Order: sequence, then C-alpha cells, then structure tokens
Amino acid sequence: MKLIYISPLQFPASSGMHVYIRELAGRISSVLKENFLLLVRDSGPADIAGVNYQSVNFPFMRFRTVFYFFWLPLFIARNGYGSRETVFFANDPNLLVVLAVWKIFFGYRLASDWHQFVEDWRDSFVAGRSDYLITTSLKLKKSIAEKFGVDGTKILAAHG
Repeated sequence: MKLIYISPLQFPASSGMHVYIRELAGRISSVLKENFLLLVRDSGPADIAGVNYQSVNFPFMRFRTVFYFFWLPLFIARNGYGSRETVFFANDPNLLVVLAVWKIFFGYRLASDWHQFVEDWRDSFVAGRSDYLITTSLKLKKSIAEKFGVDGTKILAAHG
C-alpha cells in the first residue's frame, strides 16, 4: 500500500495548518517510510526534513484547483498509482473533489480528513466517494454519518 498525502500548501510556512500537515506527515512517514509520499506546492526540504515528499511546482495560489485537475491524472499514470493499493489522503475541499472525480477512472482509494463542513455540494460529493473519513470529533463523525448517509464504520474520530 502507498499512502499519498496531497496538500496545496507551500512550505516552508508556520500557519496552524502547515504545522498540522508537517507533524502528521512526520508521524505517518515514521511508520510507513517509503510507502508514504507527501505532495506539497513548491517546498523547501528544511521545513519537512525526514519526510518523503515531492514538490508539485505550481507557484500560484490562483487556479490551483484547475492545475491539480489536469496535473493529477498525469502524475497517477506516470507513477503507477491507479490501483486499490494506493490511498490518496487530503483535507483541502477542492483537492478532495478533484481526487473524488479521478478516483472513478483510476480506482485508487480516497481518505478524506474532516475538520468542519464547507456547507456546499462538496461535502456530500466527497463524503459519498471517500473510502475512509477521518474527523476531529465524535460529534463531526455523527454529523457526517447522519447528514450524508455514510456508514459510521468508515469514519474514524481522531482527537488532536
């Protein structure tokens, strides 16, 4: 199994989300080692040292969803990630939509990380197409299961 954590954020940086991604990637990487890959936008190695990562090399914040929509299938095909042995993991709502769309064609598994609802169509679209859902609370887990009809056994509430 290969776990690919994809983030549209640029490193180095020190916002709360950057710290979350860096720490989570470090912990996952220490367990999965070469079976883990962190995809980030234009990163410097000092900020994510010790983590197997690849820079996507897209320097602009604007149009990033469109960029990822066209870039992702090329990346998947080029690296042989189009199978059930690959799990893509993300928490960005737009990236999750892109991953959910391409999942139909490539057959990889999708893990979505939920911190809150976006409050539009993306919530139900992503929830319905995710193989695994991770939430930050039991309350959010229950809300996703009830609101979108997702089997509660597919949802993990991981605090902190």
